[in-house]
Amino acid sequence: MKLSIITPTLNSNQYLEECANSILINQNYDNYEWLIIDGGSTDSTFEILDSYNSSKIRIIKDVSNHPSIAYNKGLQAATGEIISTLGSDDMYEKNIFKEIIKIFSMNSIDWLIGHNSIIDSKSNEVRKFITNFKTKKINNFSYQSLVLDNYVPMQSVFWKKKFMPEKIGYFNNDEFIESMDYEAWLRMAKVSRPYILKKRLSAFRVHKNSITSKVNLKQMNEMTEISIKYLGNNLFLKFYLYIKMFLIIIIYKFFKFFY
Repeated sequence: MKLSIITPTLNSNQYLEECANSILINQNYDNYEWLIIDGGSTDSTFEILDSYNSSKIRIIKDVSNHPSIAYNKGLQAATGEIISTLGSDDMYEKNIFKEIIKIFSMNSIDWLIGHNSIIDSKSNEVRKFITNFKTKKINNFSYQSLVLDNYVPMQSVFWKKKFMPEKIGYFNNDEFIESMDYEAWLRMAKVSRPYILKKRLSAFRVHKNSITSKVNLKQMNEMTEISIKYLGNNLFLKFYLYIKMFLIIIIYKFFKFFY
């Protein structure tokens, strides 16, 4: 089985080498491609990629400045049977590809979720209590719990191309721009239960220039709207979601998680 990894880039030189090493050097499986969807980088992004002289890298230009469109271009161009996504400032753990491919080969599954960690600009692990909370949620995965809380780390999700986009469609280009992954996980979970791999697969980086750090407030509002969309007309749960969002915002501001 071939693995296709999709990474959008735009002036991503700061952490790109660590990301690239985690894919091109630190893995134990060779049948993969790395699709770079670049939004018009003018820094040393291309020089860093060229330095690896790797035939695994495919660069696709995209000037939409739209994360969903960038990921969808990657999905359209992917030639692998298995798909994954990784931010240009994030990293995979060492030697995970072979095990993941083996799981897909030996099990009748559509998608897989693993654990992750959160790291800072110096690659130190941070926010462990958030990671521990989400890990417990993943280990006890259910569609019902996912509708109420997005605990799935995008960097640790792998799926069959025959499942997405061929069965459930692409990432949403029209709404939920900042939380299109959560909306996609709910569409997936509605029709197929994921395989839960109780192992850390990736590291998600938070720093002052990361998109996720900048738009957390907007993302939380979108995730609440997505939950409400999939909940239906349950007024009590809708009320619960808005109270939860309000409390999370207070906690994040207190701990200065928003930049």
